[in-house]
Amino acid sequence: NDSTIDSDFADDNNVIITLSSGQSVTSLDAGLLRNTSIGDFVWHDKNVNGMQDIGELGIEGVSISLSGQTGTGNLITQNTVTDANGYYNFDGLLPGTYTLSFSPILGYAFTLSNRDPLDISDSDVINGEIANIIVSSGDLLTQYDAGLFQRSSIGDFVWEDINCNGIQEISEPGIMGVNISLTGTDIFGNNVNLSTNSDINRLYSFDQLIPGN
Repeated sequence: NDSTIDSDFADDNNVIITLSSGQSVTSLDAGLLRNTSIGDFVWHDKNVNGMQDIGELGIEGVSISLSGQTGTGNLITQNTVTDANGYYNFDGLLPGTYTLSFSPILGYAFTLSNRDPLDISDSDVINGEIANIIVSSGDLLTQYDAGLFQRSSIGDFVWEDINCNGIQEISEPGIMGVNISLTGTDIFGNNVNLSTNSDINRLYSFDQLIPGN
């Protein structure tokens, strides 16, 4: 409402001014901004420490959506996928506040978050999102990473060691119905307490485990 402090130019860069004799107009201001970008890297965190370590590769084909609101109140939604090296980028954004949402490919889950005090080499995703990213004019933000890991399994075979030599031999049968328990702590600090039985094929397995001890 104060024409002395706002920007008066629209997208066509033209303002029509009608001047009277002796009139002086000193309120025609122009505010400019630069486009911005948000992006970086999605990688396979093989040791599940939440950090990008040497030898850990990027993951191709991870879907990422961006949503938010520009400084002028316009709602923005964009989508992209990581390239062959695990990189992604949203270009040409106007300044505003944005949220990134990551959709891990089948068989992967998100690793530990915010392990690097410098926020350079860690994973920033919490519950699948990086929220409240404030972008100013000219910002080229390249620190928003996502680390993924694959779930694991433990198991094998239970058999009768007839000759008690500790070796599975062809003539020695498996044993069905043996109870096996698994206890420990996953990387997120959750206690794990599971049990199963050797099946009809004398095999057992604990599947879909989060890495841990």
